Amino acid sequence: METGLVKAEEYGLTPENGTKIEQEFAVITTEQSGLIEVYEGILKAELCPETEEKARVLSNKLSKLNASNNAVHKVQKAYYLAGGEFVDALKNKNKTTIAEMQDRLEQIKNHSKRIEEERIQDLHAKRIGEVSKYVEEVSLGINFGTMEDDVWEAYFLAKKKSYEDSVAATKVEEDKRKAEVEAERKRVEAIRVENEKLRKDAEVERKKVEAERKRIADARAKEQAKANEILKAQRAEAEKQRIADEAKRKILQDKADKLEAEAEAESKRLNAEIDKITKEKAQIRAKEEKERAAEQEKLDEMSDADILTEAVKSITFPDILIQQENVRAVGVEIKAKLDAYKNWAVKLIDEKL
Repeated sequence: METGLVKAEEYGLTPENGTKIEQEFAVITTEQSGLIEVYEGILKAELCPETEEKARVLSNKLSKLNASNNAVHKVQKAYYLAGGEFVDALKNKNKTTIAEMQDRLEQIKNHSKRIEEERIQDLHAKRIGEVSKYVEEVSLGINFGTMEDDVWEAYFLAKKKSYEDSVAATKVEEDKRKAEVEAERKRVEAIRVENEKLRKDAEVERKKVEAERKRIADARAKEQAKANEILKAQRAEAEKQRIADEAKRKILQDKADKLEAEAEAESKRLNAEIDKITKEKAQIRAKEEKERAAEQEKLDEMSDADILTEAVKSITFPDILIQQENVRAVGVEIKAKLDAYKNWAVKLIDEKL
C-alpha cells in the first residue's frame, strides 16, 4: 500500500507553499491514518461474519473519505487554476504597457536616423529622375542617395555626354539613312518609268498574241466541232454494238444458267444414288456380320469333334466336272476317292476325339 511522502520541492514549490496546500487535506489525511489502523486489523483478523461486517463498514467510510478527498481536490485545483489565469492576465497587461513604451522610445531613439534615411531615399529618387533621361535602364544596384555630390556630378555628366554623343551619332546615321532612302526612291522611280514603257510595249504585244490566240482558238473550235460529230457517231455505233452484245450475253447467260441447273439436278440425283448404294452396302455388311456372328456362335456351341466333322463334310467336289464329257471319268474317280477320304476322316475323328 502506497503511503510515501509527497514533497512540494519535486513540483517546483517552496516548503511553505507546499505546507499551505497540505493543510487543506489535513482532515482527510488524519482520518485516513485512523482508518489504515482499522484496515490492517481486518487483514490480520480471521474471516468470519463479524470481520465481514467490519470490512463493509470500513469500505463505506473509505468511499465517503474518497468523495471528500475529490471535493477538496476540485476546490483547490479550481482556486490555483484561477490564480494562474489571474497571473497570466497581470503579465499580459504589464507586457502590453512595456511594449507600447518600447515602441515609442524606439521611434524617438531612431528619429535622426529615420530622417537621414528619408533624405537619402528622396535624393535617390530625384537623381534617378535626372539620370533616367540619359540612360535606357537605371542600374538597380546603385544607391544614388548615398553617393557623394562630386561623384554624382561626375557620374551624371558622363551619362549625359554619352547620351548626347549617341544622339549626335544617331543624327548622322539618320541623315545618311535619309540620303540612302532618297537615292533608293529615285532608283525605284526610274525603274517604274522603265517598267511603264515595258508594260505599254507588252500590252501591244499582248494584243497581237491575243488576236493570234483567238484565230487559233476559232480554228480549233471548228476542228473540235467536227471531231465531236465524229465522236457522237462513233458513240452511237458503240452503243448499238453494246446493246447487241448485251443481248448475246443474256442468251449465253440463260444457256449457262440452264446448264448449271441441269448439272445441279444431275449432281443431286447422283448423290441420292450414291447414298442409296452406300446404305445397301451397309445393310449387306450388317447382314454378313450378323451371319458371321451366328456362325461363330454356332461354332462356340459345337465340340472340337463336331467342328472337325463339319469341316470334313463341307469338302465337296464340283458336280459340273462330272457332267462334262471330256473329264467325267477322272471326275467320278476323284469324287469317289474324296468321299472315301471323308468317311475315313470322320471315323478317325470319332476314334481320336
